[in-house]
Amino acid sequence: MKTIDANQTHLLKRMMELRDWAEFIEASVTRDQSFEIGKYRLLMELADPRALRDVQDRSKVLLIALNRLIEGLNKSVSAM
Repeated sequence: MKTIDANQTHLLKRMMELRDWAEFIEASVTRDQSFEIGKYRLLMELADPRALRDVQDRSKVLLIALNRLIEGLNKSVSAM
């Protein structure tokens, strides 16, 4: 595996990739995607309601936190 020296661009890119994953997770546990029909309904029927709510809440919190982190990193990089 190749080792790289992290810089501001690399760090920001990595955090944005994590945010994209957080968006995917949040969307996957709260609604059907455009390419799915009935997945969310089935999830609601089969999953433990408290466990599903926990994942929904945590995914939303993670998404908000990553957006804030990226916003702060953008400001820091712009100030340099």
